[in-house]
Amino acid sequence: MQLQRFLLLVVVVFGQPALARHNTDTAPEWAISCNGISGIEKITARSASGDPTNDDMNVSIYWANHDRTEIRLPPAWYLLRPALSKGTIGCKGVGVVDLRNGAIALLLAFDGRPGWDHAAVVLLDPHGQAVLDVIPDAGEVPDDFEHSVSGNDIYLTILKGRLFKKEGSEEGVPSSCNIRVVHRHLIKRNGC
Repeated sequence: MQLQRFLLLVVVVFGQPALARHNTDTAPEWAISCNGISGIEKITARSASGDPTNDDMNVSIYWANHDRTEIRLPPAWYLLRPALSKGTIGCKGVGVVDLRNGAIALLLAFDGRPGWDHAAVVLLDPHGQAVLDVIPDAGEVPDDFEHSVSGNDIYLTILKGRLFKKEGSEEGVPSSCNIRVVHRHLIKRNGC
């Protein structure tokens, strides 16, 4: 009888769907074509172990002239999230934002289990084909992620905090994150 109760408890506890969304694509690498937008030919992510769930992916940019730039981000399980590229130029699944100062901001998603996916922001110099600055974790990415640009300010809709409902479901509390580009550096401001 105790064994049956234990097994029932295991099924009830571990058989429930996860509260946050998780990536189900476990391909060890991905590549997204950008068709030369802002000088970027493609962006790739590759798992060092062949299993992205080990959180060991590295991200690289291949430029239109075939040069490669590795983005120095912490190893993670980097994902293609269509919400990040909504309203940006090219590169479906990765946000590419042209800034007025000639720089480009990349918005990359990575798995944030057990919570929602998170966004990394990378500032690039397309002329020098160099990474200028990185914010490895700007916050959690909601399904209705939005961004806007005003001058050299980038505004991101991210999730801050959790709202638990009585029924046991979980929702994020949307918040705005303002990232300013100053002297070729990313400066986190309000809400980040």
